[in-house]
Formats: sequence, C-alpha cells, structure tokens
Amino acid sequence: MRIANPASDYPMNQVTFRLPPLLRGSVLLAAALAFLTPALLAQASAPAPTKKFEVRGDRAYLDGHEIKLWGIRSGNALMSPAVTERFVRNMDNMAAHGLNSLVVVVSGTNTGWPDEWLARNGYNADGSLKPAYAQRLEWFIREADRRGMVVGVTVMSPRVDQDVNGEEGIKGAIQSTGRFLVERGLRNVFVDLMHEYNHERADLDILKEPNGPDKKARMARWLKEVAPDIPLGVCPTIDTGTTPEFPGATSSSSKKACPSPPRATWSTSRCTSATTTTPRACSPRPASSRCINGSTIT
Repeated sequence: MRIANPASDYPMNQVTFRLPPLLRGSVLLAAALAFLTPALLAQASAPAPTKKFEVRGDRAYLDGHEIKLWGIRSGNALMSPAVTERFVRNMDNMAAHGLNSLVVVVSGTNTGWPDEWLARNGYNADGSLKPAYAQRLEWFIREADRRGMVVGVTVMSPRVDQDVNGEEGIKGAIQSTGRFLVERGLRNVFVDLMHEYNHERADLDILKEPNGPDKKARMARWLKEVAPDIPLGVCPTIDTGTTPEFPGATSSSSKKACPSPPRATWSTSRCTSATTTTPRACSPRPASSRCINGSTIT
C-alpha cells in the first residue's frame, strides 16, 4: 500500500491552482481569484471525510458496520515526523495481526525519559493545536482509516498540563482538537479527554479528584459544543478511586485495571484492557496480575 505524503496529500488550508500561461500575471491572477467565493475556496481545500466511528448503546460501529475493537496505545506516535512515519509504515503489520484501534496522545507525546518533564506538547499555551502536530495527526488518522482502523485522540496527559493557561487552556485544547477533527472530516475517531485522570503528576484541579464526575462532564460539554458526534471518555489512573463513569461518557481507553478476556470472548461491551465502548468500572485485578503498557498480564 502506498504511504501518503502528509505535506502534499493532506495540505492544511492550502489551495493550488494550475492556470494557463495567459493568467499567470499578477494582475490577471488577482482578478481571476476575485471570482472565487470563500465557500468555493473552502470546498476546494476540504478533504474527503473518513469512515465514521460511532457508539450505539454498548456497541461500536465503523461506517455503519458493527466492529469489535482491539488495539494499542501509541503514546509517542506524534512526537516527530520520523516517529509518526514509523508508525504509519507499520500499520499494515498491525492490521495483519488483528489490531484495529490505535490511541495517540497530543499533549505529553513522549515521557521524556530519563527526564519525564521533557514530554512533548502539541498545544500552545492557549490550547490551540500546533500546526505541525495537526498535520501529523491528520496523516496518522487518514492512514489508519485506509486500513479500517479507529483512532483514539488523547488530548491531555499528566505531564505537561501545566504548560497551558489553566482551565481555559484545557478548554482551548479540547475545543481546538474537536474543531480540527470536524473541519478536516476525521470521523474514524473517539476522544480521550484525559489520559490517567487523577494522576499525581497532574497539576490542574480539573484533571483530579475530588468531584471528578462533575469535572469530567464539564470537559465533555466543551467537546460537545464543537464536535457533538464524536464519542468521548477518559482513561482513569488505576487504584486512585477515580472511574471512567461520568455524565456524557461514551467510550474509554487503556483501562489498565481490567484483566484481558480470552480471545474468543473479546467484545466491545466487555471490560478489557483495550478500547471499550462501555465506560464502567472493572472488577479488581487478580492479586497475581501486573500491568504492562496498558494491558493486564496474569
């Protein structure tokens, strides 16, 4: 399968016109472009929409067909053009092994190991999405769509939340992400508002307990204001008393406290360590289990 070029195949708000020689003078060019209305310009630059992911009850659907999700969290997939390309080039291999769901992280795209505070941040201080991250995000999502995959877009993580301007910055990040997904026709997605909600490294009050359900619901409303059709949820930090349940939640990802079911019983309605469409608390982990990279190993 051909790997798309993000700069040429998914141009960000760019329109290229091929004009005959007689129209290449600056005066004639300006006159020609004057006839193009903003609506026509927008239509010319709008990409084709991806397949649509949605949740109906406790079932997941892609392009109208019920699917069972099983995937991985690719936390560092957007940290640089080279890393994003490695993920894209490996998507065929992932799909061949049955993976159909990938989760990427915009804020805190790398832990910064050995210095965890060097994590990358895809947002400006006001929460606006940085153009380079936006372009990589679209490339990743569209390449996943070509392979029938769903992408979870994580907005915040507990390492660089202090880099945005408080709660208004969080709102800006959630809404800039939602607008971007809608405007670019990226519909094979769900949004993880916060990865590891209630983590000890999170600074901002809205990302921590107490009163977690009300705070999560407020963030959900911010997304719904600009992207009402995109499924959303949070990933709770394990063993901290917070859960994925809150008003407005329709999905959850990377549920590290959940034991993985046998392959024969994988289902979007079950509580698994992959993406689920039923945000609910899981039964306690077996005493002998341990969590590795988002999956519970017994």
